[in-house]
Parts: sequence; structure tokens; C-alpha cells
Amino acid sequence: MIYQVGTVSNILQLLKLPDGTIKVLVEGGYRAAVLAIDDGEDFAVASVRQIETDSVGKKESASLVKETVEQFEKYVGSSVVRTLSK
Repeated sequence: MIYQVGTVSNILQLLKLPDGTIKVLVEGGYRAAVLAIDDGEDFAVASVRQIETDSVGKKESASLVKETVEQFEKYVGSSVVRTLSK
């Protein structure tokens, strides 16, 4: 399933681990809506339209960053637990 709205991002780093997994470090760029998808042989390419967003104040921005970090820490914690239980 491909979502119709997402984030256009840049891949900053790829790290191939000895067990065959790949860790990817990405940097989010901007929100975008999918206009069309070209499904090639090896990968798909999407044509997108940037979605304009409202700017937020410092207080709201700090709150959003805090919530994002908390959610990420929960995700990482559950990911570590899943890895250790395998």
C-alpha cells in the first residue's frame, strides 16, 4: 500500500550490518501529495506536489518535538525488546 500523502526525504547514510539488515538514516524534507506513480522494473518513482504547511510558534514547536522524541523512544525501546526476544 502506498499512502497518498508523505514526506519527501533524502537518504543520508546506508549501513549494511553483518546479519544482512540495512539501517538507513534519512532527513525529512517536506510534505507532499502523490500525483502519479511510475512503477519501473527495479523501483517505483512518484511525481509529487509539495503541500504548503502553516508555520507553528516556538512553544507549539517545542511541544511537537518533545512528543516526537517520546514516541521515537517508545518505538526504539519496543524494537530492542523484539530484537532481544528473537
